[in-house]
Amino acid sequence: RLEVLPGAVMSWSGPGAKRVSGELSVRSTAFTWSGGTVLRSGATEVAIDGRWTVRGGGSMTIDPAPPWQSAVSTFLTVQGTLATGPGGGVFNLPVSNAGLIDLSGGPLSLLAGGTHASDFTAEAGAVTSLTLGGTHVFAFGSDIASGIRTVVQGGVTTFGSAQRLARFELAGGSLTGGSDVIITGSLAWSGGSMSGRGRTVLEPTATGVIGEAGTKTLSRVMEIQGAAQAGPGTLNLTQGTLRVAPGGEMVFSGQVSLTAGGGASGGRLENAGRIRLAPGSAVQVSPQVALGAAGSTPGVLASGQWLIDGGTLALGRGISESAFPATVTLRGSSASLSSLASLTTLGGSLSLEDGADASVSGDLTLGGTVNLSAGSTLSVGGGFTQTATGVIRSIAESAEVFGGIVAAGGASVAGRAEVVAPGAAAFPRWALGRSPGGGARGRFASVGGPGGELLISMPYSTADELGVVFTSVADIVGIGGEAGADGLVTGDDFNAFVSAFAARSLLADVVGIGGVPGGDGLVSGDDFVAFINAFAAR
Repeated sequence: RLEVLPGAVMSWSGPGAKRVSGELSVRSTAFTWSGGTVLRSGATEVAIDGRWTVRGGGSMTIDPAPPWQSAVSTFLTVQGTLATGPGGGVFNLPVSNAGLIDLSGGPLSLLAGGTHASDFTAEAGAVTSLTLGGTHVFAFGSDIASGIRTVVQGGVTTFGSAQRLARFELAGGSLTGGSDVIITGSLAWSGGSMSGRGRTVLEPTATGVIGEAGTKTLSRVMEIQGAAQAGPGTLNLTQGTLRVAPGGEMVFSGQVSLTAGGGASGGRLENAGRIRLAPGSAVQVSPQVALGAAGSTPGVLASGQWLIDGGTLALGRGISESAFPATVTLRGSSASLSSLASLTTLGGSLSLEDGADASVSGDLTLGGTVNLSAGSTLSVGGGFTQTATGVIRSIAESAEVFGGIVAAGGASVAGRAEVVAPGAAAFPRWALGRSPGGGARGRFASVGGPGGELLISMPYSTADELGVVFTSVADIVGIGGEAGADGLVTGDDFNAFVSAFAARSLLADVVGIGGVPGGDGLVSGDDFVAFINAFAAR
């Protein structure tokens, strides 16, 4: 037995081998063990074959970092303070922390498990780490200081209290327990699994990487409040939930599979923030992974933003069961959402950007918003119906290049149409809805666009087109004096205006208060001045 008593100072250093075959008991506050080499299987190590205890009130510093080996029955009990020096320490024997382990001086690796009732601490600003292997159980109240980089590289680590960690890495083994692990800085998950009733939370300022090929298993809730990236590889969500919170973003890159077991072993993907697919990515979501929060309709993109930036997203459950209340963007000609073909009702927002196209196989009802970039087309295999709340927004580059909808089974509109384009006066007509042979019905309730001092936007309809005409406020009648603008400003418009103005007919009501295009229910001098100016500028 070797006992270092209170008040004693002991330093065991030098290059020689050190070995304790009995019991080592440290009660002093000044015991340093450093140096020493024992070559065993090529490793440098210090061997302890007996019981080793740092008593209450005692303190021991280990420096530098030889691996500490032991017989099977040996373990280290810390009742006082165990501190690391600049070289740190590696323990291949179980460690029980009932006192304090101070990592301010350097890193510490506990590779054979342990039970911990007390804290692991480090001074503010210290660059240090704690690496865990084997079975570690952290009791309620046992905390790891936030600034300590914590690495689980194997075995099972269980937390009994919530941990707030600036840097956490899961390289292998399992993280489990009923308490949350809250990441304030960075998460790196390259292997292993997460389970238990607790959550893994990335705070708004945190970033996370779920990387390296292979399978990671998430059987708890992971909540992304900050920014995370996953892929390539497989994320098994058996009895787990991947949740993107409001303000959070999850980016998938490469080939990614989201899988889960069946029945009660299913998983869940919730998005209240933004999910983005990087260019070239391909994400496959299995039918066993539910979309949306618990209780939501299966297969429905119920919330959040979904940006498919040149990638492909395949949803195993489809999205035909109900409305589409989420905000979805397809960007680029290679972007696709395979399940979009089964969509029947669009209550949220669908944007086709940078030449992206999309197709719906059957009928489609629009109660939300469709944004169509120049050259993009939403093809509807059946009939297209726009309700009073629906909005079609088209971006145009020329009279021939603009976003539109083609419906094979007829088109009916009743909502709003908007056109965004430079130089609207140069190409005044957009067929926002086309239904060759299927018939076009209805009229946009309101229209909007670039306008301008002398321009107004008006809806039009023909046998197979529904669109918007941009024209002058002086264009009030068609050829021969027929009611309605025809895109031309002629003498028919002048004669009709003079007659209507004299009679104070609302046909002469071409501007509102301040000369804004569009009537205000009054025929006044503002209308006369605006018409004469617009006619002169025709």
